[in-house]
Amino acid sequence: MTKIGTMVLEEGRPKLAVSIFGRDEASMKAHLMEVKKRETEGSFFVDLIEIRMDYFENYGDSLAVEHALQGLRELEPKRPYLFTWRNATEGGQRTLSSEAYEKLILLAASSGFVDAVDVEALAFAKAPQWIRQLQSLGIPVVASFHDPEGTPEDMESLLERLYETGAEVVKLAVMAETEEDVKRFTKASYRFTRNFPVPLISMAMGEAGEITRKNLKETGSVVTFGAVGKTSAKGQPAVEELVPWIKFAEE
Repeated sequence: MTKIGTMVLEEGRPKLAVSIFGRDEASMKAHLMEVKKRETEGSFFVDLIEIRMDYFENYGDSLAVEHALQGLRELEPKRPYLFTWRNATEGGQRTLSSEAYEKLILLAASSGFVDAVDVEALAFAKAPQWIRQLQSLGIPVVASFHDPEGTPEDMESLLERLYETGAEVVKLAVMAETEEDVKRFTKASYRFTRNFPVPLISMAMGEAGEITRKNLKETGSVVTFGAVGKTSAKGQPAVEELVPWIKFAEE
């Protein structure tokens, strides 16, 4: 079983996640408080919070990053946190050098304020080494690949390469433009879950791919991401839209 904090990914219904982000600590905290407010109003629970640090303007200041992580942890002491820096090449806000990326993810893992770390596992030659380092610190890793431009022909091969990194969780996100893209993505995603013994987080971005964030029985994804206020990816529906689908996937 794969745990992020106290949450077991393979246990029960698919998990609901929200990405929070902001230019500084105050705006990130405000986004988290908006999540909590929407939960209360909508009578649902967000299982996982992703901290998207690539939106944070002072990302080069280790003390500022750690202070922001501490502040978020103090607001939600028990909520599982996934730390993510998404490079621009994979759909994020900025791109870091290999050295800066390594420093940032290891800082987050060593801080004691996050429960898992996303690693862009196919973007850096040193990614397998970083994954082992993070795991040695007791931090589970989400080995991810994002294609913000299209739906690759070799998705099954990409998923296998992510699995081979030894990470606890594999994540694939692609940009779907057509119904055929969605069908190919869904087939590759579901086939991976039948053939490999690690949980998969998967989604097709874009308007055409929105259904893949909802119909989790067909993709096999153990987590789906919804938006509260601001969206972090194209085609990301409001979190409230996903709640009925999660309940359906549990049945």
